[in-house]
Amino acid sequence: MARILSRGSAPESGGKNFESHCTHSHFEVLAMWDEAIRMKTLEILQEARNLLSTPDKWTQNYIARDDKNHGLESAISPDATCWCMSGAVLKAAETDSLSLEWIDLLEKAIKELHPEFHLVGGIPGFNDTHTHEEVLRVFDRAIESCKSPNL
Repeated sequence: MARILSRGSAPESGGKNFESHCTHSHFEVLAMWDEAIRMKTLEILQEARNLLSTPDKWTQNYIARDDKNHGLESAISPDATCWCMSGAVLKAAETDSLSLEWIDLLEKAIKELHPEFHLVGGIPGFNDTHTHEEVLRVFDRAIESCKSPNL
């Protein structure tokens, strides 16, 4: 186990030197970081799946739509009432940019469940050419994969 020492000047110590000790190995720190990312990814995928739980909360051909069925440019728009797969993930994460973890898990689930689909259009292409039920099954598979410690 590596012992990591860092020296510096803490503002609360009036500029005096201090020593901090970390008894975790670099691999343990990375494993803890990976676990934190996995848990956050799982939380986001579950929330996205919940957003799409009924067909009226799911859409195609736009990232999100409002209550008048108008297409929106942002999944996190306060006017959004339904989302595509990517839009639901973005809404759940409260961001406008997808994370590689989410993309990888969803694409892996699509490949496992629909090997005939070649991901030419990526996740939006799948969303726009498949049923609501198939979309939910992809989320279910991605969530199950994320629950595995071997993300």
